[in-house]
Amino acid sequence: MAKLNESSDLPLDERILAELRKDGRQSYRAVAEKLHVSPASVMQHVRDMEKKGHILGFSVDLNYPALGYDLMGVIHVTIHKGALLSVQREIAKIPEVVSVYDVTGDADSLVIVRVRHRAELSRIVKKILKLENVERSNTRVVLNVIKENYRIQPLEGIVQG
Repeated sequence: MAKLNESSDLPLDERILAELRKDGRQSYRAVAEKLHVSPASVMQHVRDMEKKGHILGFSVDLNYPALGYDLMGVIHVTIHKGALLSVQREIAKIPEVVSVYDVTGDADSLVIVRVRHRAELSRIVKKILKLENVERSNTRVVLNVIKENYRIQPLEGIVQG
């Protein structure tokens, strides 16, 4: 199977995305050279994908432990019926919260937090429990991260007009 950026059979949008996933800081000119197209073409395709919502933005991947955020908490939150979205929006405002998911199962929401120490985790859990319509929570501490990668490969066939 050919790599995404090497296969000219794949749509240009997908080949551009493959390059940007490797290095989102590279210039349109660098991407264009690798894909044998013009920089203007790359720029236009990126703008089009942004307008369509395929590209939400460009960000930096942080090494949380290196920044002192050694502790990751996974908090399962049960929310009173009818208040799910409003409570999730409030939880999402907490700076240490990196993800809020609407899930199935015993809990209504799954919250991922990154903190420096247990006291911070305790403070955040208590803050969540104080929110109106939060019934209960169940917190787990991540001991080791085996894999954490949001750059899913391949993206073949996902970019559609």
